[in-house]
Amino acid sequence: MKITTHSLGVFRSGTCAGRPTARSCGSQRGFAVLVVLVLLVIMASFAIGNNVALGHLERELGLVERRQQQRHAAMNPTNAPSGTSSPTLPRSGSKALAPARPR
Repeated sequence: MKITTHSLGVFRSGTCAGRPTARSCGSQRGFAVLVVLVLLVIMASFAIGNNVALGHLERELGLVERRQQQRHAAMNPTNAPSGTSSPTLPRSGSKALAPARPR
């Protein structure tokens, strides 16, 4: 018994199997190109959107940084003398308390 490749729909030498004309094969390739182009446009729009969002975030970060610097400048209008210590830091001569060990 002999099996023909035409009935199985197997590709032979790069032609479209099971299609009666070469025109339908070309339309398949055209559709594949169209799908790839659509995917590329979608990826490009995501990349552009990410760049725009990054620019907005950078501007907002600069604004937050300027506000923090203004708040810090308002809290400390002049530099403190080097002899005074911060109330949250231990003095250089004193021993800091060691953290309690868990039992």
